[in-house]
Amino acid sequence: MLKTERHLALAVLAIALFVGAACTDSGVSTVANNDLNNPPIDNTIDPPANSKLLHQAPCNPNEAMCIVPLTINARWEMSVKLVDGNNNPVANAIVKFQFVTPMEAVGTSLGTANAVTNDQGIASTHVTGGPDPSTGVGTAVILVSTTDPSVEQLRFTVAVSSKDASSYEVRFTHSGTAQFDKVDAILFAPTVTCAQIKAQFEANGTLPTAEYTRRTSVDADGTIYPAVFPNLKNGEKFTVAGKAFASTNDNVEVVYGCTDGNPAIEHGLPVIVTVELTDHVPYLKGIYAVSHSFDLRDTLPENIRRIVDVIGRVATDPGSFIVGCKGGDPGCPPGGAEGLIHILIDFIPAGQFSDAINGILGNDFVRAIVRDAINEFVGDFLNGPNVPSWVKNSVTITADIYKTLSNFRVEGKIFILQSPQPVLAGTEVVGLLPENGGRQLWNTLIFKWSPGCEGQGPSCGDVPITASQVGVQGSAIEGFFDGTVFGSDKFEINQHSLTLNYGLLLMAVVEKVVLPAIFGREVDSVDAMLATFINCRSLALNAGSEGSNLYNVAKRLCDTMLAQASTSLRDYVGSNLVFNGSDRFLIGTPQGEHCTLHQPSNYVGNNWPGYPLPYIQQLGKGDPETLKCKWDVQIKFSEGNITKMGGKFHGEREQF
Repeated sequence: MLKTERHLALAVLAIALFVGAACTDSGVSTVANNDLNNPPIDNTIDPPANSKLLHQAPCNPNEAMCIVPLTINARWEMSVKLVDGNNNPVANAIVKFQFVTPMEAVGTSLGTANAVTNDQGIASTHVTGGPDPSTGVGTAVILVSTTDPSVEQLRFTVAVSSKDASSYEVRFTHSGTAQFDKVDAILFAPTVTCAQIKAQFEANGTLPTAEYTRRTSVDADGTIYPAVFPNLKNGEKFTVAGKAFASTNDNVEVVYGCTDGNPAIEHGLPVIVTVELTDHVPYLKGIYAVSHSFDLRDTLPENIRRIVDVIGRVATDPGSFIVGCKGGDPGCPPGGAEGLIHILIDFIPAGQFSDAINGILGNDFVRAIVRDAINEFVGDFLNGPNVPSWVKNSVTITADIYKTLSNFRVEGKIFILQSPQPVLAGTEVVGLLPENGGRQLWNTLIFKWSPGCEGQGPSCGDVPITASQVGVQGSAIEGFFDGTVFGSDKFEINQHSLTLNYGLLLMAVVEKVVLPAIFGREVDSVDAMLATFINCRSLALNAGSEGSNLYNVAKRLCDTMLAQASTSLRDYVGSNLVFNGSDRFLIGTPQGEHCTLHQPSNYVGNNWPGYPLPYIQQLGKGDPETLKCKWDVQIKFSEGNITKMGGKFHGEREQF
């Protein structure tokens, strides 16, 4: 929040100025005397380790910067204190006072360039304003140091004014993250308000005509030195603004502040104005190419595990994969195992397909025959010389399916459709991205299938799947969001829904990753797998003679399965395994862990949208891993079953 502080010194201050002007010490040089030939000083010491200098007069020790108001031809005492690392005074140490040249206030002089600290650690000199009002008004900077260069210097700014005049002292505060090394202090006529300045800047990027402008410096630790406007007449007052440009580019304005309604100079006394600089909300609008990675943190729910366990037997026991098996049958677990038809029977409507499945489930003899027949057909392929060994291991396959489902990458876009609107939240300016102001679109999901990649490069096993293959009803995976930009580099994306169905994600992994890896690229669906390896007539003949009841049941089941297996399974996992609502897949940045925004390392030219304000080039960074932004994901499988997933992302601007 901007604030104005009226510096009302006691009348004694004004009296001292005038008395000083009348009682100038004629023995003091009236030129800048950095190299005064002062008498040698004996028996002095160097400051002990960790010593520091503190302002003493006319400022107090807590002030890092000291402004000395001075009238032409007047004199003012200055003193500093030297203390050791335990805050004890250091006596008999040399303290040096030195003007920074060139200086505006021509003729301003020091009483002595070197002084020795007394028992209280205090060293003093005096500064005298020049005699000529036509050249002597302005500022002069005095640096104070010791014989030890590791002791941080102190700084005095002397503001020399004519009689019946004084200075506006503009001090700045900044609590943001923007980096800058200089600040422009600007004085406008008091009739120009901060609201008018803001409106003109937002309209065309310019400011009203200024009365005065001064530039002040910023230390590496962020300390901003005051800007001093000396020799302002009694009765003058100003609206005061400040702005700063990026340390790396003078075309990029990163902070701004303003305060109006400031008091006038009276009785030749200075006015102190404090301006709080706030970071500009950067230009975020545009399109970003984004890469995401996800890692399922919680265990997959039972309904998903049920499907995966069945799929794990697709190569090692394809007959069991389809019709299950009875405990005690060769190769079947002791408790038996479900097959695809067990899952579908609870889902598909009554009709020919359900009747056929019920016929098999109620007849262990037929089920065993169908299982054996399918295994025989597929076995010829699986035992071929070109089939890798991992295909024969259901444990490996099941584990890799879990791994593939739990860890995947996404390539997509984030669209910032509107510029965040700056608003004041307490004392901080934040940018509000309105509802539906952002959109994210997933283009490609990349799954990793590691079997067979031993000794291969890192990209081996990457299987891309288009988002429409995983989206609801073949649509794109997308979602709209709002959010908040804090300062210049923190972006909070509020939790929002994506049209991603994790059940369909499971089906895509099975059909587009697992089956092609096992059976070949052309086998990219359950239907294709069954059609490739199963001849329904031959399978039915294994159950009974053509035309018999067993033959007819097996043939009808086989034909119906070939026609409807993929569709039925996809409908099941898409509708029954996940919550039937718009918030089944929720995603946003974690609470309190904002995405870090990065500006360009080098701005080129000055024709980007929003110039001269900064713009964002990157959402997080791709390398190292710790600089990526984070996602917090919730998958809603049912009202009471929510699984969490961690994610990371980073994006690069593609266009404005």
